[in-house]
Amino acid sequence: MSLPDRDPLSPPVAAAPLGDRIKARSSQDRAVGLFAVFLRSSWVWLCIVLAVLTITIGSLAPNMGPPPTFGFDKIIHASAYGGLALLLACRLPPWLAVCMAAGLGGGLEIAQGSIPGRLGSWGDFAANGTGALVGVFVRVLLQKLMRRS
Repeated sequence: MSLPDRDPLSPPVAAAPLGDRIKARSSQDRAVGLFAVFLRSSWVWLCIVLAVLTITIGSLAPNMGPPPTFGFDKIIHASAYGGLALLLACRLPPWLAVCMAAGLGGGLEIAQGSIPGRLGSWGDFAANGTGALVGVFVRVLLQKLMRRS
């Protein structure tokens, strides 16, 4: 197979912008394509470090506000650990991502027992683990979508 003839004196063709390089049939395919580009970058590790720092600081800061609305804190726990597990699963096997995110959650729940105004709870630990499982599940689904497109 031969390449088409090109005038050697013509200026080189500039690379298309990143968004144009991703051939997408729909907005969903385009989003999955941009996510795939992000996964191949080193920004994932930076996001993981920032997520761990944010979760740790938020979990270990003394609680000085009013008591949380019933159930709302569980949503926050599940969302935070789900996001962390999703990021971890971008670079690690899914089972390890769940174990690391849930392990961090368990360790922080234990550590909260020594902080004034904070209490560790089994309910929070369950929300952390559930969020980690959901985050990895979302990552696996996105991976299947990326392979399909």
